[in-house]
Amino acid sequence: TIRKKATKGETLVPLSKLHEGTIAVFVYHDEDSNGKLKTGFFWRPKEGFAFSNNYLPKGPPKFKKATAKLVHGKPMVIKLNY
Repeated sequence: TIRKKATKGETLVPLSKLHEGTIAVFVYHDEDSNGKLKTGFFWRPKEGFAFSNNYLPKGPPKFKKATAKLVHGKPMVIKLNY
């Protein structure tokens, strides 16, 4: 778990402590700062969220569908869904 204060526009999160290879990343914007992801019916997040590989699940997420290659020095761009 990595926590980072959101900034307007773009927030950079260093992943240098993770080993290179295949990973899955889940990101969410804790809009109400309660430390929890607010979800609704069928787990659908009520706050900004995203998975690596531009994966948008329809129900519980699957690790395999969210996998991406982590290569140090190469940015992984993840855009939040609101």
